[in-house]
Amino acid sequence: MSKKEKKANKEKIDKDSFEELELTSRIFMDFDLQTHFNYSYKQTRFQFSDALRTFLNENPRISIYFTNNKEVNDFIQYGNDWLVNIDDYIRFCNEIGYYRTDPRRVEAYFGQHISIANLSVSDEEKIEFLKTSVNDKDLLIGIKNLPEKSRKALIDAMFEIDTSDEKEESNSLISESEFIEIFTKFLTNKKVQNSFFAKIPEIQIKALEDLKEFIENNLDKSETFIQNWIDEDNGKYRSTRCMIFGIEYVDPIREGEIMGRKRFDILATQNLEYHILIELKSPTAEIFDIEEKENKNGGKSTSYNLSKDISRAIPQILGYKKWYETMSEEKIEELGISEKKKVSDCIIVIGQRKENKVWKENFQDLKDNIGIKIWTYNDLIDRMTNTIRNLKENLK
Repeated sequence: MSKKEKKANKEKIDKDSFEELELTSRIFMDFDLQTHFNYSYKQTRFQFSDALRTFLNENPRISIYFTNNKEVNDFIQYGNDWLVNIDDYIRFCNEIGYYRTDPRRVEAYFGQHISIANLSVSDEEKIEFLKTSVNDKDLLIGIKNLPEKSRKALIDAMFEIDTSDEKEESNSLISESEFIEIFTKFLTNKKVQNSFFAKIPEIQIKALEDLKEFIENNLDKSETFIQNWIDEDNGKYRSTRCMIFGIEYVDPIREGEIMGRKRFDILATQNLEYHILIELKSPTAEIFDIEEKENKNGGKSTSYNLSKDISRAIPQILGYKKWYETMSEEKIEELGISEKKKVSDCIIVIGQRKENKVWKENFQDLKDNIGIKIWTYNDLIDRMTNTIRNLKENLK
């Protein structure tokens, strides 16, 4: 630690120079959000603020003081008052995985600097944190990376678990607090963090292979079936399942209907810089109405006309784009969007590709002249196939 940081740790936060973020409890700043992030208008949200609010709700004794002072190196703890460099916080949360509003981003950030076991919360709150934030795979990786002595103590304690009330706690190999402390070590272990990052391509490959198989097996289903699949279990799998459109599209939002009026199907973020709009139609929908007529010479002429499905989808998605671009600041906040971004693409996903030269030529002409992207479900499958191949190449 530098002399400057040692001196800072002896001092208190100058709370008079901080202002509480409007409409927010226990988030303070000594700078202006709009100026620092070049927002086009005054904001009460910023990147990962929703995840931070969830974290603070779960840890009611803590207050966060954000600063853009470059002399503050990342994080300084003053008891329950935490001084945090805003740029370091945003940078870390952008690099780590998980959905943007997922509090695990925030937990991982603070986990770099302090032991979760030392938070000023009750043992019950610590246990609840572990239950909601750690899955089986996390646990196995964490145990594997613990020091041998701690790993043995933890495993022995696990074998000792008894669902009955007859076993006396006094016979335990380690105390409950020691168990929690050992168990939480892996959350801040650099080897574990590096293991997570190293495993990301493999995780993406497995997820994409499963998603690709699902789409291939359900090309006979309706639009509603696909949408319900994306929204299954209150959107629990939405972030993963929207990888069918591309792993570069993140933080998908499903709008559904507002006051009886349908809005966009999906809004996602592209490369942290743009938003994209996606309109979903059925895999069984047609793009063209193909009509054959006999001509005077005894032959047949074929005409390609836009189907009712695509004819409705084109003005729909353009209308959603216009609605989004003129959306008020209040509406932006209702959607849970921290910042309105430029819409880089409008994408319609509809139907299946026909292995017919004339059909393909008409489809290409349509895409070349319409100004928005039209993908068939076969295109989704092709995109996933290419991404899987590229990810596997990078693992070699």
